[in-house]
Amino acid sequence: MCRTALKTLIGRKWLRRESALNEYEYFLDVLNVLSDLPSQSAVVGIPDETLMSESVVAFVTLAPGATVTAQELQKYCRDRLAIYKCPKRVEFVEQLPKNSTGKIMKRALRDRKGAV
Repeated sequence: MCRTALKTLIGRKWLRRESALNEYEYFLDVLNVLSDLPSQSAVVGIPDETLMSESVVAFVTLAPGATVTAQELQKYCRDRLAIYKCPKRVEFVEQLPKNSTGKIMKRALRDRKGAV
């Protein structure tokens, strides 16, 4: 395998994860659903000891003046996605961490959530 192919494979690991039930959760599907809302979001996998795998967590920044609860966002996702693809938790943040090019730093979100 060439070095660039390996780099691409490792870089795309977050797109899909396998749960204890052998169901695949595609984070891009969740992002596509959340992109319909007036907010900015990031979806990451957080280690979950009860599943012995990862749980999907959505980090959302709301647009000014927008009000929504985590339960409403989860219901919105459940209406549009298979139940196993929906985020287990929704966390509201003031601002998503970004690097100098404007890309969301998902590792910082995973590290921050793992410390909580």
